[in-house]
Amino acid sequence: MKKLTALLLVLPLLLALFACGKAYVPLPNPPLVLGEKYLLDLDYEQAVLQFEQAIKIDPKNPRGYLGKADALLHLNRQADAVSTLGIAAAQCRPQRAALSEVKAKIEKSLIDGYTGIASDYEKLGWQ
Repeated sequence: MKKLTALLLVLPLLLALFACGKAYVPLPNPPLVLGEKYLLDLDYEQAVLQFEQAIKIDPKNPRGYLGKADALLHLNRQADAVSTLGIAAAQCRPQRAALSEVKAKIEKSLIDGYTGIASDYEKLGWQ
C-alpha cells in the first residue's frame, strides 16, 4: 500500500518533468501570417498590430517579435524595436542568443538592425 501511495505521489512530478522537456511546436497563428503580408505590402502600422496579436497568441514564437521589430524600424521607432527584442529574448529561450544579437545590432544602427533581422529570419529557417 505504501509503495502504491508513493508511486501515485511521484507520478505527477515525473509527468511534469517529462512534459517540460518537449520540443516547442508553434501554434497556428493567422495574425502572424497577416503581419508578414502587411510587411511585404509596406503597411507597417497594420503589421505592428497583427504582430502584437500574434505575440498574444503564441508568446514563445520569435517570428512575431522579429516581424514587429522589423515594422517598428520602418516606422523609425528604434527604441520600441529594441524593447520588443528584449522581451523576445526573455520569452524565447532557445533563440535568446540570436535575438539578443539582433537587439544589439539595432542599438548600433538602423542598417545593422535591418540586416540582423534578415539574418535571424534566415537562421531560423524563414524566408
